[in-house]
Amino acid sequence: FSAGCGMASVSSSSGTPGTGSRCTHRRSSPLVLSMARSGYDMSRKNFDLLSARQIRADALFRYETLNQSEPLRINIFLIATVTLLGYPLWCESVTGDLPSIAGQIGSVGLGLGSATLFWRERSRRSSQLSRIEKELNAEQLSLLVPVNTAISDNRPKATLKQLRSKRRIIAVKGSKEQIETSGIFTTLCCFRRRLAQSQTLVVIVPTDSSTVEDWCSNTKSL
Repeated sequence: FSAGCGMASVSSSSGTPGTGSRCTHRRSSPLVLSMARSGYDMSRKNFDLLSARQIRADALFRYETLNQSEPLRINIFLIATVTLLGYPLWCESVTGDLPSIAGQIGSVGLGLGSATLFWRERSRRSSQLSRIEKELNAEQLSLLVPVNTAISDNRPKATLKQLRSKRRIIAVKGSKEQIETSGIFTTLCCFRRRLAQSQTLVVIVPTDSSTVEDWCSNTKSL
C-alpha cells in the first residue's frame, strides 16, 4: 500500500513491509532444523521449472508444506493437456483406428480447456511463491528499536526475524509526496498510546531516496 492509500499491517512473526499481508508464525519442521544444523543454506536459490526462475529453497519448502493439493492439480492438468492435444498422434497406434474429425475437434477443445486450468493454477502458485519469498526476505530487514530516552539514547538495531513473536510491525510505504500528503503522522499520533500498549512498531519504507527529515519537520515528535 502506498502511504496515500493507508497503512499496511504486517505481523512481526514473518512480515513483509509494504505488502499488506498479515503473516502468522509457523514452527520450523524437523527437516528444516536438521538441514540448518548441517550447514545447508535454506535461502539458496534453486531453479523452479514451473515458474521458470530462481526461487529460494525455503520458499519452495514452505509452499509445498502448506499446499498439498495444488501441485497435484497442476500435474493433472498438464498431463491432461498433453494427452488431449496429442490425441490425433497417438490415437491410431493405441486404438488401431484413425481419429474422426469430431474426435479431433473435441480433444483439441478439451486440451485447450485443460491448458487454461493448468496456466491458472501455475499463476496462483507463482504468486504464492513470490509472496512467501517477500516474507522471507523481509525477515532480514533491520530497524532501530525505540527505547526510553530518559534512560538511554542508544537505540539498538534488530532485524524483523529477531523481533518475531515479540513485536508487531506496521509498515507504511510510499514516496516523499505520498507520505507528506497522506497525513499519516497525524493518524499515528492519535493512536500513539494504543500502539505503545500493543508493542507495535511503525516503520516508514520510502520508495525513493527521501529520508525522515524530508517527511517530518519535527523528528522528535515521532
